[in-house]
Amino acid sequence: MEEIFWVAAIGLTIALLGRGFFRAQDRMKMVDTATFGIFGAAAVAFLGNVFGFFEVGSNDSYIGAAIGAAIMLYAYGLWAKRAVSARSGR
Repeated sequence: MEEIFWVAAIGLTIALLGRGFFRAQDRMKMVDTATFGIFGAAAVAFLGNVFGFFEVGSNDSYIGAAIGAAIMLYAYGLWAKRAVSARSGR
C-alpha cells in the first residue's frame, strides 16, 4: 500500500516540476496536470510489474514512474498543441 503512495507522490512531483518549467506554454489547470502526472506514473509502475520488468516498490519502479509521468505530460502537451492548431486552421 505504501508503494502506491510513493508512485503517486512521484507523479505529482514530476507534474509540479514540469508545470514550473513550462508555465508559459501550459494551458492545463493544476488539477489536470497533477492527474496526468499521477496517471502516467501509476501506468508505468503497473505495466512494468505486469510485464516483469520490475516489482512495484523497487527503485526501478520509482524511476519508471518518474519517466512515465514525464512522458504522459509531454504527450498530452503535444496532443493539446495539435488540437489548438487544428481548431485555429494552421
